Amino acid sequence: MPEYETVLKSFFSEHSFVKSDIESFNNFVENEINRIIEENRDVEPTIIPPNVDEFKIRFDNIRITKPEITEADGSKRKIYPMEARLRKLTYSAPMYITVSAHINGAQRESFETQIG
Repeated sequence: MPEYETVLKSFFSEHSFVKSDIESFNNFVENEINRIIEENRDVEPTIIPPNVDEFKIRFDNIRITKPEITEADGSKRKIYPMEARLRKLTYSAPMYITVSAHINGAQRESFETQIG
């Protein structure tokens, strides 16, 4: 084996082309999404219902589940990257957030919704 091949193999055994991409994605999912939600947690609409002094919409508890696919019959199941590539499908994971309405300082309603 030529010396340059040994050097290249040694280099790539320690340094991955995609390691920084994976670390960046993991940081986004684990830290940055929560930071974005924290910064925009409370939304105060400019138009509020009559007889209400204070009205806020609050965003909490963001969560991302495992990637899944909805089949033609409506059933949902996990999907893995190789299957997504072979079937030319998007490899994506559902993202959910809890939305709650606060009227005059008290929480009135809360629900979880899919946002991505």
